[in-house]
Amino acid sequence: MSAFLKQLISIKTAIVSAIETVGVAAWKALLAGVTFALTGNGLLAVGVLAAGFILEHIVSYAFKNPGERLPILRILGVAGVETVTWAGWLALTMMDPILAAIVLFVGLFLGHALEQNTTRNCDGFLTRLLRAETLPFTAIETATAIGWLALAQSGPYLPNGLSANIVLFVGLQIEHAYSNALPRRCYER
Repeated sequence: MSAFLKQLISIKTAIVSAIETVGVAAWKALLAGVTFALTGNGLLAVGVLAAGFILEHIVSYAFKNPGERLPILRILGVAGVETVTWAGWLALTMMDPILAAIVLFVGLFLGHALEQNTTRNCDGFLTRLLRAETLPFTAIETATAIGWLALAQSGPYLPNGLSANIVLFVGLQIEHAYSNALPRRCYER
């Protein structure tokens, strides 16, 4: 069985994907009816999104590096990039969906490079930010997010909300499986 298929059916990968799905879905649900992001519910929603990403990366790191000390500052950095990327993307979708998709892709591309540097315990957090290997799973997550949002905006009630979150989970599971199947090594400049 290929490394990708092993990761695709892995319970650990599913746990990480479920954590991210719950965080993103809760964030979107809390934003319902919010017209200005810097209000109570808007700030709470972004806090929930950030907490979801932090928990996702703590669990992911612990699964990939059992027994090692958590690099909390790096995890917070990765989660911060992802939080700003997702929140910025959603805000931009109302003004220019094409620009929003580009911002999402670029932000995720950077976040994935930082994540790879963190989970691989690379010497530098900012080592090789332009990693071609992250392009495929960045594209998967970008397409997943756009599909999830399209379904989520078609109605918050079942089956639309459930369908959107299933699409999100499946897409994230594929993205995480692809990422986890890569060789775990750092690259020299």
